Amino acid sequence: MKISRKNLRGLIFETIKKQIKEDTVDNVIKQSQEKIGDHVSGGMSKKFESMSLRAALGEISKIHKKDIEDIMIEFDIGVKEEMEHTDSILIACEIALDHLVEAGDYYTRLEAAGL
Repeated sequence: MKISRKNLRGLIFETIKKQIKEDTVDNVIKQSQEKIGDHVSGGMSKKFESMSLRAALGEISKIHKKDIEDIMIEFDIGVKEEMEHTDSILIACEIALDHLVEAGDYYTRLEAAGL
């Protein structure tokens, strides 16, 4: 059975929601509509901290000449991956953005390398 990108994104988001408190997810969604912020010092995504999450992902998609849906899928995978290293969804989001600025398919590459 082939899963569409949209369905995959939904499945990933639902998996993340199950792993963390729902109110935390709601706070991230609210913050993403406002601005990203700076929760980790330094990082390649610093220039996006005053943007909404969607705008930042759009800019990253332009940098790598990729469809925004592809970047959104990578971001979802990245947040899940980074949540293994922190208890803060906001830090996980910022780290995922840092990695996506570096490479638009960062998490796909990690998976392909077996890391």
